[in-house]
Amino acid sequence: MKRLLQSLLFTLLGASHLASASALEEYARAANRLATLSQAAQQEGKTPPRITEGEGKELIALLSNRQHFLDSRSVAPGELNELSLLCGEMTKAMMNYMMFDLQRIDRSNKDPAALSAAVAAAARENIQRYQDEIALLMPMPVLCMGKQLPLLEQFLTTLKPEEITETRQRGIAMTQNGLLNSMLGALTGIGDPSVREENQLKMLNVLAEVAPVYAAALPLNNRSYITALARTALLNSPPAFTDALLRILAAMENMECTGLCRRTP
Repeated sequence: MKRLLQSLLFTLLGASHLASASALEEYARAANRLATLSQAAQQEGKTPPRITEGEGKELIALLSNRQHFLDSRSVAPGELNELSLLCGEMTKAMMNYMMFDLQRIDRSNKDPAALSAAVAAAARENIQRYQDEIALLMPMPVLCMGKQLPLLEQFLTTLKPEEITETRQRGIAMTQNGLLNSMLGALTGIGDPSVREENQLKMLNVLAEVAPVYAAALPLNNRSYITALARTALLNSPPAFTDALLRILAAMENMECTGLCRRTP
């Protein structure tokens, strides 16, 4: 899961030139340091680094700095693999909190469905407990994917029909499913009383920002699922959510289907 974003892109792209990795190296060092501190905290029965104090505050401030790692950088098509790796490190930093201390799960029940449900429940607990950290880190892989998708579409236009292999088709489908699930997950979470409104808004505003790019990559039927959920959320959510939801609706109600949308398996 931590490497999902980059593995999907490598599946689609295959090996290619890897450009200067200074941003990637800087981010990876900070993400690895965060993971090391979290592992030590878990062994000592403590909480992972928090945003309120010490090294955790410094690390999370760096790892959530979109201007430094994303907004100020233009990425050429030949640098897509590097960007994919950077997105993977961003996912790793966020998952550090969502998946913290999963050893606490009772694994005596060997039923896969029961174990999966237990993992999901533990992740929900972590989202509530570490919501301030997650609210800052979660937008980063979402924004990063928003930068990847146009480059991926450009790459696909360079391929001959016979080069759109079954493996690449599966990669496209997995990418589209990931986009759909991120949108549906955020919309479903609106109104959760255990997550503060300001934290919900941070994620929703980022999704509204990338919604046009995500919509262009999604099949029309996927967009319709998001549209239906966004309309329901619009009726039942506080006024603070209205602007972001309307932006998501506008993007998902667009019926134009080009690029990745047309490549649905």
